[in-house]
Amino acid sequence: MSQGRIILGICLVLSVFILPNSIFKGCSGNGNDEGGVSMLKLAPDTVDCWSRLGDSVSYDRETIYDYIDGAGEVYLSYAFRQVGVFRYQCDGQPDLVLEIFDMGSSADAFGIFSYSRESETEGIGQAYDFRGNLLCFWQGRYYICILIEGQSQRAREVVSRLAQEVDSRLPQSGELPEIFTALPSPGLKPGTVRYFHIFPTLNYHYFLAERDILNLNTETEAVLAAYQPGSTRLLAIKYPSEEAAAAARESFTKYYLPDSDGAETVMIDEGQWVSVENVGADLVIVLEAPGRNEAENLVARYVQNLKATETGGGKTD
Repeated sequence: MSQGRIILGICLVLSVFILPNSIFKGCSGNGNDEGGVSMLKLAPDTVDCWSRLGDSVSYDRETIYDYIDGAGEVYLSYAFRQVGVFRYQCDGQPDLVLEIFDMGSSADAFGIFSYSRESETEGIGQAYDFRGNLLCFWQGRYYICILIEGQSQRAREVVSRLAQEVDSRLPQSGELPEIFTALPSPGLKPGTVRYFHIFPTLNYHYFLAERDILNLNTETEAVLAAYQPGSTRLLAIKYPSEEAAAAARESFTKYYLPDSDGAETVMIDEGQWVSVENVGADLVIVLEAPGRNEAENLVARYVQNLKATETGGGKTD
């Protein structure tokens, strides 16, 4: 594994993550099935003075740890299929490493992008983040990262060109899940939306409890977003069934709001309100709202948007 991947792995690793490689059954493959494309066709032969060294080295769900030791769990928590790795060299310049991740779905491509990005900028893919020596973006079911293995202003300029070239070869944009599109726009803090499936990812971004009190698993879809004012968070989860959502609400209330007596909105600390509501197979929770009205209004706006998206309409806010 390259030094750059070690650095990125440290950025991605979760403190506690135990996931079998078969957690997403049927997701390993060569990237050519179910709408995938040949990764070799996505990587240009040259960009500026940099030339690609041969074909890609690829890793799938069984071998991801051979490449990203310590952070493979993060990718396996999504529907990751495989990653193709390409190296580019130019005399007198640092190497460039291009990684093309087939994440299995556009939702999970956004999910892995949202996991570590600090900002979102338009212009490459459906959104990109370029900080330090690493540029990452997502487009459809693909997540792309390009690493500069050294310091060079010329390389930084070329990285953007390489990213745009790969972007031009990718399939069309993918759709985001309803629970994402239902997020109310007013007050949403830019770059704070996280999409995921399992509880350790939630705890990584917002520690909720020592154990999974929401019954999250690979069949659940979850989105977490930060809102103004203060440190308000909106957590929305789609379960496989209404019964599963109801059981998750009961579990959450029992362990997080033990003194609520069934109330939907509760002050758990001075200036920190929690509100929870079920809508069919969906569960929406607002955390750390500064007041009862703010908590209940944010829940109500999300529910209204969710119902509108489910019936084919647009967001009401």
